[in-house]
Amino acid sequence: MENHIENFIEELKAGMDKISHSEIARAIEPLLSAYKNNSRIFIIGNGGSSAIASHFANDLNKTVLGLNTP
Repeated sequence: MENHIENFIEELKAGMDKISHSEIARAIEPLLSAYKNNSRIFIIGNGGSSAIASHFANDLNKTVLGLNTP
């Protein structure tokens, strides 16, 4: 079991190392701009993607509204 856990962690680390910080920043910019300008953000999905869209919307609400703080 520990071997599976170690493999998972190594694969996760390798995947995280491939993520471009500049790409993340570029994706955050329009969200931050909409927040600062009191604009709306529409997150749309169809089928399984609607669940991902809903989850993303909830994550934004938790982060922006501070609902995840103790």
